[in-house]
Amino acid sequence: MKRFFIVLATAATLTVAPVSVARADTTLPAPGKPVVSNLTATGATLTWAPSAGPVFRYSMQRLVDGAWQGFVSMPSTTVTLTDLAAGEYTVAVQSHALVGSGYTSSPLSEPVTFTVGAAPPSCRLNFWTWQGGYTADGSYTGRLTFTLPTGMAVTYGWNVQLTTSGSHVTLNANGRFGFGGTTTGPFVLPTGLPPTCVITINGRPAPTVIAQTS
Repeated sequence: MKRFFIVLATAATLTVAPVSVARADTTLPAPGKPVVSNLTATGATLTWAPSAGPVFRYSMQRLVDGAWQGFVSMPSTTVTLTDLAAGEYTVAVQSHALVGSGYTSSPLSEPVTFTVGAAPPSCRLNFWTWQGGYTADGSYTGRLTFTLPTGMAVTYGWNVQLTTSGSHVTLNANGRFGFGGTTTGPFVLPTGLPPTCVITINGRPAPTVIAQTS
């Protein structure tokens, strides 16, 4: 271990303070294993314990096809990742030393694995039926496509863009919306609605077919 001296002087005193500088082959210890929090459909926050020593920055690497690849760099011991594509992520952190400190970059930390994926949009549809007609109100953001059964037609809507082609219906909504139309015979639920959509008919969980009442 080489020892250098820094001279600190004032008008009245002269002080010599020893400063220790590590040898050039001294490696920073690895940071702590990242901890995942605030996991969402497209992102996550990761935090880890710092390396002891003169750390300048941290870099995060991702394991891809068995090899570590650079992912993101940051000056602190936390990072919030956003706009991630759906999939599994295995990441680890490495610390990098201040230039001239006599330290070299650390080995990678213990890795952590987490998964993000696009959550299905919330969808709700409430159908209200009567003899010869129906109305539906709901909430959705995005595009819905479905197929009308024989004898059912869509004739109007509100807060929604509706496109019909024969029995096929496409609607684009942004929040609350509604539509309605006519029926002949029993009310039959349209097909092709998302399985995640919560559907009621006349205030009750939806069966496929109900008898119409006047």
